[in-house]
Amino acid sequence: HAQNSTNFAGWALIVVYRNPALPLNQLNIYDGMQVVSSLQNFLDVPLNALNVIDNVDAKIGFLAWEGDSGLQVNETLRINGNIISNPPLNPANNAFNGTNSVTGSNQLYNMDLDIYNIQNNISVGDTSALIQLTSGQDYVMVNAIVTKLNSQLPDARITFTNSVPTCNSR
Repeated sequence: HAQNSTNFAGWALIVVYRNPALPLNQLNIYDGMQVVSSLQNFLDVPLNALNVIDNVDAKIGFLAWEGDSGLQVNETLRINGNIISNPPLNPANNAFNGTNSVTGSNQLYNMDLDIYNIQNNISVGDTSALIQLTSGQDYVMVNAIVTKLNSQLPDARITFTNSVPTCNSR
């Protein structure tokens, strides 16, 4: 039987654009509903293949669903083991609390759209980092995580050299 549904609660729109006037940055986008709850109280997202050349203005942001301000049992965002906070909207123990750090709103009710500065939690020369999200009581669905790092990786290039084949050289 056919079902008609207009529930788009799990959708997120992430816009990425290029501005040559801005410094060189690497964006990492992780999109897909992952759960953090009392049953599965952590979510680890490893960032690999980094070459951090500068940590100034490094950021992380996430879109999550079902967080609320009243439940704050071990609700954390960690970078490389360090708990990140963004007071007054996002205290260290309540990362999923229905806030939007872009607009300053604390009236989102079961949705979080938050951006944190992480420049003191990632170092020049780092080749990897670990994002960890935890919740000890609330059921949180992490829709998307975005990081902005000043990381420069070498371009892959294929070069051909002139070689002279010889017969029976194997």
